[in-house]
Amino acid sequence: MSYRGHRCRELDHPREAPIPVRGRSPRPFPGAVVGFAAAVLLLAACGDDPAPPQPAPADEAVDGAGDPSADEDEHADDPDDAHEPDDTTEEVGDEPDDVDDPGDGATELDTAARTDESRHDGALDGLLAVTDVRIGAHDGFDRVTFELEGDATAGWFVAYEDEPTSQGSGRPVDVAGDAYLGVALRNISLPPELPDDVDRFDEERRDGPAGAEQVVEVVADTIFEGIQLFYVGVEEKTSYRIDRLEEPKRVVIDVLHE
Repeated sequence: MSYRGHRCRELDHPREAPIPVRGRSPRPFPGAVVGFAAAVLLLAACGDDPAPPQPAPADEAVDGAGDPSADEDEHADDPDDAHEPDDTTEEVGDEPDDVDDPGDGATELDTAARTDESRHDGALDGLLAVTDVRIGAHDGFDRVTFELEGDATAGWFVAYEDEPTSQGSGRPVDVAGDAYLGVALRNISLPPELPDDVDRFDEERRDGPAGAEQVVEVVADTIFEGIQLFYVGVEEKTSYRIDRLEEPKRVVIDVLHE
């Protein structure tokens, strides 16, 4: 992936990012794995050209219809099972039963378990807000759910971070735990852009419930250039699964007990 004139390589210091223009296509994440704060500043420094639209791969599911290689008859009449897969390396999975069940009845996501980064662009086709963050303890995994409201499709950049920092200032972010999973949700609208009836999530942190073996807490950072950053503090670096589900819209991360 290249940027216009490679101007970002010539900057000794990142410039102040401009206020995002409503409706403008988001720029893609940088190709190299960097810290979340540095990633956002690099995006701001690499020119103002919007990213060109990318055609969907021929075998990619459309409009949350699920994996085209899956059994079409099994879920064709059940809208609760419809969701969009990751358009990079994630496997496509069925929506788990009892997604927000605090007990042991929830079914683990069936996307790829990983410890490396996960990326998904989503689609900036409207406004979008995070309205709730929930943590559940389950048999074999702890679940973090980011509930969303709006017409845009959330993307993400998720990776383990050695030192959590704020994407706006670069200052350290205090997160409990011995390892830190950074979750940068894409295509998130600034609060002034949202309708008055959207109740956005504005808490600083959410503690893990009793019985959670891995997730200690989730800490919210700022919204910057259409990216809202969270850190999931965990007991140790372990595999996770991620998927985007519908009705209601949400990004779900299962942190595995290993």
